[in-house]
Amino acid sequence: ALVAKGLGQGLSAEPVAPHLIAWRPEDQCSLERLSASLRGQGIFAVPRGGALRFSPHLHISELALDRVVDVMCAALT
Repeated sequence: ALVAKGLGQGLSAEPVAPHLIAWRPEDQCSLERLSASLRGQGIFAVPRGGALRFSPHLHISELALDRVVDVMCAALT
């Protein structure tokens, strides 16, 4: 979904861990704004090492993941 919305360039090439996904914005200012926007929508992702870490589990629906991407896109525009 991130790739489809033009945000795929920020995905880490290698997983941080089997259960973690890291997304690195082009600038660190975006990271703080993005983290705050997600938190405000009840979506928990943690800024670490210049990237935003997500831990999506198998029981998370595709609709929920789409919502995460929509909030990210809105925060970055």
